[in-house]
Amino acid sequence: MSDIKMMEEMITGLEQKRKNLRVDEEIFLKLSGINEEIEKASQDKAGFEEELTDAKGLRDAAKKRKGDAVAKTTFKIAKKMNKVLPSGSAVFSYDEDDEGKRTMKTGWKEGDTVTPYNGLSGMQKQVFDAALANVLDANIIIVEAAELDGDNLKKTILQLSTLDKQVIVNTCHPINGVIPGSFKKIEV
Repeated sequence: MSDIKMMEEMITGLEQKRKNLRVDEEIFLKLSGINEEIEKASQDKAGFEEELTDAKGLRDAAKKRKGDAVAKTTFKIAKKMNKVLPSGSAVFSYDEDDEGKRTMKTGWKEGDTVTPYNGLSGMQKQVFDAALANVLDANIIIVEAAELDGDNLKKTILQLSTLDKQVIVNTCHPINGVIPGSFKKIEV
């Protein structure tokens, strides 16, 4: 009987081993499925990274086209303003960071010095605004020239006289020299 008992114990041991192997098989199958999912996710990630790289390239190209278009436009604006400014030149600066924040700076460059629009004196703002009104194709340009000294008043009137627009210059100062023929002097 001891042989039978030993055989029963062997059968019980083999059955337990079979159960353990089935559990291991289930774990192995689960791990195989997880590994397949990990591999698929890695492939998807590589595809997404490629799409992201492509999208960033398209975004950067669009930002460059936009920046180029703004640069061309501001160049044309400055060129048209410079025809009216008695000295120096209009300056425009456009920038956009990676987060899409846009910055537009406007100013007046005389010599090596660029003065931002908000830093212009009252006289400079009057002249700058008149030049900007010319760019905006205003039919009538009115300049409140009380803050312009005699020399700058004369230069401004000469520059404004080149425009094919109605220009009104108000000032409390005497105008030195000859007034361009396109202007009519009215004293009150």
